[in-house]
Amino acid sequence: MLLGTVALWAGVPLAWVWAGSLVKGWTGSTGLSLAVMFAGAAITIALLVRGLLGLSARRARQLEERGDPYGSVALEAFMAVGAGVSIVGFGIWWLFLA
Repeated sequence: MLLGTVALWAGVPLAWVWAGSLVKGWTGSTGLSLAVMFAGAAITIALLVRGLLGLSARRARQLEERGDPYGSVALEAFMAVGAGVSIVGFGIWWLFLA
């Protein structure tokens, strides 16, 4: 779940911005590159979220079998921490590196 969360908040956007820059270089079309970035990121995020939800459900079932009723909070915690780290990282990049 940790790797999926990092990919969701950082890897997917960076990968699709890179792919969009390649499309812009090949075609010269800003509109096409934006469309590729948006569609690719949306599809990749949807698939990644579906996979993360599957992992979370599997973990919840395993913990439920052991008698632990609080097994479903792990994904929410990973997502909240991942969002916070991403926001801080983007702020640092924006203020000091860009």
